[in-house]
Amino acid sequence: MISTHIVNWHPMDRSDPVIWIDIAKAESAWREDDFYVDVEAKTSGEVLKYKNFGEWIKCGISIEMPHVSYEDGKLSFSNGRHRFAWLRDHGATSLPVTTYPSCEAELRQNLGSDDHVTRYSRSGDSPSQTLRP
Repeated sequence: MISTHIVNWHPMDRSDPVIWIDIAKAESAWREDDFYVDVEAKTSGEVLKYKNFGEWIKCGISIEMPHVSYEDGKLSFSNGRHRFAWLRDHGATSLPVTTYPSCEAELRQNLGSDDHVTRYSRSGDSPSQTLRP
């Protein structure tokens, strides 16, 4: 049985703007980044970071929001790319990020989401079994 869980988020720096983003749109904008993390972090060389986040989130503690920049249609992470990838791979459709004030309007306009809850599957299934079609 697949159970769904909700993430409790907090920002690292409360002065940074918080934007809820659509994970599918963000994925598209991030794919070409040099630090992209694919499904299960297979080619990023950092499988352990990915797996450790999967174990850590099960504790149910508040999670720090990823921090991103967005310019000319390209998304990059300065913090939180493994969190994003793990949640993406476990069925989440939206999540909050912090960003620089200079990126706020473009990020909100192009990747923003009206869904302000992050739900994910914690069934123990592999990501390929919980990915959205």
